[in-house]
Amino acid sequence: MRRSYAVSFLSVAFAFSVAQAQLAPGAPGQMAHWNSGNKQGIGTSNSLASHVWFTLGPDGVLNEVYYPTVDKANTRLLEFVVTDGKSWMERESEDTTHQIEVPDTEVLSFREVNTSKAGRYRITKTYITDPERDTLLIQVRFQRLKSGQVQLYVFYDPSINNSGMHDTGYSVDDTLVASDNGIASALASSLPFTKTTSGYLGTSDGFVDLKKSFTLKNTYPRAQDGNVVQMAELPSAATRDGDEGP
Repeated sequence: MRRSYAVSFLSVAFAFSVAQAQLAPGAPGQMAHWNSGNKQGIGTSNSLASHVWFTLGPDGVLNEVYYPTVDKANTRLLEFVVTDGKSWMERESEDTTHQIEVPDTEVLSFREVNTSKAGRYRITKTYITDPERDTLLIQVRFQRLKSGQVQLYVFYDPSINNSGMHDTGYSVDDTLVASDNGIASALASSLPFTKTTSGYLGTSDGFVDLKKSFTLKNTYPRAQDGNVVQMAELPSAATRDGDEGP
């Protein structure tokens, strides 16, 4: 089973009633930094209707997503985190071996294949921009290589409007929204997220929880005016024995 994750960038920030939402602690979080200029892939659509460009780093993960022009970065990092919920936790950028492929030489689409160094799983991601919308699509295939229950998370570090220090992030149903000064991103999955959280890098982001307890215990509906990092949990069916999703 294959599922797609969509990162959409909109010219007008979302307007929702979130004034009463509990703010994550630890603002503004650690300082924001951009990635290295070392890239393995750069992609975009050949249509004028799409205003999205993306880059892939050498560590097997998504780096910058640019919108609405090629000099306006809105994302620093998006990767998957895998854990058994009890004793170990791995992230794609650090704990897998990386391979990149070009499925079609006439299309700016790329496929990343990341295999756990411990031989536990393999994650295959195919990236392509929607030619009719300001959207980046990521088709993801998760394969278990060893038995045992695992949980899959999406770790997203937005840096909206060329800045990582003044973002606001919040949840709208099962979608993660981040915004800054009139530009917003929406991270959604065709296999709906079961938990979402927005926190501050190094203080209240979901990765802090996973490092301590191998599970996402603390979820916050909103973080604002800081180095916001967002995390989402996929349903356990996505990593069931014999499955090939999400």
